[in-house]
Amino acid sequence: MIIKAMTFAILLIISGCVDAKLSSEGLISTTTVTEVSCSGVVANETINIQAYTFSSGSVAIFDEQVVKWKNLDPVTHSVTSGLLSLPDGKFNITLQPNTERCLRFINSGAFTYFCKFHSNMTAEVIVQ
Repeated sequence: MIIKAMTFAILLIISGCVDAKLSSEGLISTTTVTEVSCSGVVANETINIQAYTFSSGSVAIFDEQVVKWKNLDPVTHSVTSGLLSLPDGKFNITLQPNTERCLRFINSGAFTYFCKFHSNMTAEVIVQ
């Protein structure tokens, strides 16, 4: 039965149906960031977007915690992971004026991000 389950897990990974890797401990998720609804969740950090800047250049949180971005500008902004010249695809959210979006960071690491509409806007989330 264990062999069938492992075979099935390997097939899911190979087919791209699961964002995971197989280790000696079993199937481990490699998902590092997920979007969550801001209503009903307590954000551990809130980053305001105002005057074409992120209010904090760097925030530090623990894994499984939530960061909220609030767009207080009259224009659209994004929170896109990676570098302007090399987005890494971990997250990419767009915030219309006067909206907020929340991301839960699952695993530790440093997550740089930028606004794809305004190249001077960069920051990072450090997950401990």
